[in-house]
Parts: sequence; structure tokens; C-alpha cells
Amino acid sequence: MTRAGQATLRGRATPGHSVARARAGWTAPTLIAAGPARVRLPLSARRAPFALLVSALLAAGLSALLALNTASAAAELRRHDLAATNADLSGDEQQLNADLAARRAPAALARAAAQLGMVPITNPGYLTLRPNGSVAILGNPQPATRPPAPPAPKAKSRTKAVPTRPRSGAASSRPLPGGPR
Repeated sequence: MTRAGQATLRGRATPGHSVARARAGWTAPTLIAAGPARVRLPLSARRAPFALLVSALLAAGLSALLALNTASAAAELRRHDLAATNADLSGDEQQLNADLAARRAPAALARAAAQLGMVPITNPGYLTLRPNGSVAILGNPQPATRPPAPPAPKAKSRTKAVPTRPRSGAASSRPLPGGPR
């Protein structure tokens, strides 16, 4: 192609070809304003909001995971403390049940009754309530009698030992019992 043909293809008018263009029905291009030119950001600048969003989501997820882990550890410590307290209280309950069973034993009850001055009954009587509302006594109840008191222990003589003085001429650095005289 010639230089004139290249100029025509590119839309430039060359002197001598304007007549040929006019005959072919060709008109000169018109310029239309399309607004301000858009500035194209570099690729890294276009990805920055997405990277910030992903970073923020990752930080929020890790923070939530840390908070849940901390709450779980605190709950586990509380559970451990409650389990230890429960074990202590269970041991106390077993000890109290054993003490109660020992106090309910017949020998312990008889000992406690004797300390209160009570005496065992040899011939008990039972009351029964009849359907008509009257009371019937079963057995032949007799009042309990107190056994004779044991003899009082013999009185011991209450004489105090009198400290002796050291012999004359014998030096003693120990004080006498009962204090100095």
C-alpha cells in the first residue's frame, strides 16, 4: 500500500484524496465528548479491598476462636473445682452417715439412755386403735424399776507430800518443789 492509502485508512485527509472521498460518500469523523477519562488502577491497587476483607475476616475468626477457647478453659477449671468440692462433700456425707449409724446402734442408744437416767423396761405394753376409735392395751405393762446404784468409790486420802529441806552442809542448786521457802 502506498503512503497516501495508509493516510486514508487512518482517517487522515491528504491533499488530493478529498475529492475521491467525497465521491464515495465518505464524511469526516466527528468527535463526541464521552466524559472524563477513567483512570485505570494498577492490579495490586484493585485487589487491596479484597485482601483487607479477607484479613479482617481472618482476624475476626481467630479472635472468636480465642474467646471460645478461653471460655472453655474457664468452664473446665470451674468444673474441676466443683468436682473436687463434690468429692469432699461426698466424703463428709459418708462420714456423717457412718456416725449416724453408730449413734443409732442399740448399744449406743442404751448407753445414751443410761446417761439420761432412763432404765430398760422388762415387760412392755402395746396400744392398738380399734375401728370404733377405742384403744386396747396388749400385754401386761409394768413400770420400770431403777436398779440399785453402785457403791460409791472409797475416798482416797488427800495428803500432800511435804518437801524436805536439804541437810546442812549439802549444797543444792535446785529449788524446792512448791517454790522457795
